[in-house]
Amino acid sequence: MHADAIPPEPRALIVEDETLIAEELRERLSRLGFSVIAAVGSGEEGVAIATRERPDLVLMDIRLEGKKDGVQAAREIREQVDVPIVYLTATLTVRPWTGQIRLTTMASF
Repeated sequence: MHADAIPPEPRALIVEDETLIAEELRERLSRLGFSVIAAVGSGEEGVAIATRERPDLVLMDIRLEGKKDGVQAAREIREQVDVPIVYLTATLTVRPWTGQIRLTTMASF
């Protein structure tokens, strides 16, 4: 890369099944200089897009509708892509997931 070249925007993936929250996250990430490649509502979609697009950051809701919760999806993503994953939840009680979350080597919670 040339010394004067502008580096590409970091790319983020949002995995959140609450539409309003996903849109708020998209806006905040955009203001921080991220390009949001997708905002999806299921763990299955999150895994597919993360493995195909290889984002620089994943924001992952722990409680997702569908066959895979956020922890399961994050585990699958981390097996295929070296990407920081930040867990999100609106639930104050995360104790049931604590052990599983630690196994996914999350970036933040």
